Amino acid sequence: MSNKTTQIKETKDDNNSCTVLALKSVTGWPETKCQTILSNGGRQTNRGFDIKGFFEKCKGKVKNVKFTKVKDCRYYRYNNTSTLKNFATHRKEGIYYVTTNNHALAIINGIIVDNLTGRQAGDRREIRHAWKVTGNIKPNIGIVSKADTAPKKRYEKLDYGEEVIYKGKDIKWKDIILAKKGDLVRVNNRMSNGLIVLRFFHPIKNYTITAKVDREMFQVTKERNSDIFLDENIIK
Repeated sequence: MSNKTTQIKETKDDNNSCTVLALKSVTGWPETKCQTILSNGGRQTNRGFDIKGFFEKCKGKVKNVKFTKVKDCRYYRYNNTSTLKNFATHRKEGIYYVTTNNHALAIINGIIVDNLTGRQAGDRREIRHAWKVTGNIKPNIGIVSKADTAPKKRYEKLDYGEEVIYKGKDIKWKDIILAKKGDLVRVNNRMSNGLIVLRFFHPIKNYTITAKVDREMFQVTKERNSDIFLDENIIK
């Protein structure tokens, strides 16, 4: 079994469904049951949800399943960060519901079970909270995805502020096309693999819009421009 598997979505809960799928992973309950339970706890379809607050409100008990907070993850720190990889490596037994930055997933007997795949599902993400799950459960381990097992291509590191050629589909904000295939765009971080940050200035409302795009969607120019990208209007 791979040390990373993918939890497949079976319903049309398109966005921010990670809290549902993580619950499905650790309990083995049907996806619709997980949706109903979290909905009764205040979750709205296609909206973010405070899963930490939910577990606190129900005192760590959901139906006949117990969620016990892991109080100290420092033993699993890497470069002063508690990563999924180190946590999973040291927890070869046990079922855990885990949150990272604005995301939820599961670690089942040392296997990371996530609804994300590929570079978005990196095991160096920082753990914010973790709960050990016990009770009448039959964990759903998901499936092995080619996106997680295929050899990862290494790309040239992009410099902060560098102009690159965008190769992907149109990046849209509502009815505005921010970037299309073939456009020159400036990157707002330094990355060889992973997600590249782009920031666009709204032409009417005078604020910036941030987009995160996979590194493979960019091609360096023949004459690499490393000028620093300065924008006093960026909202941090």
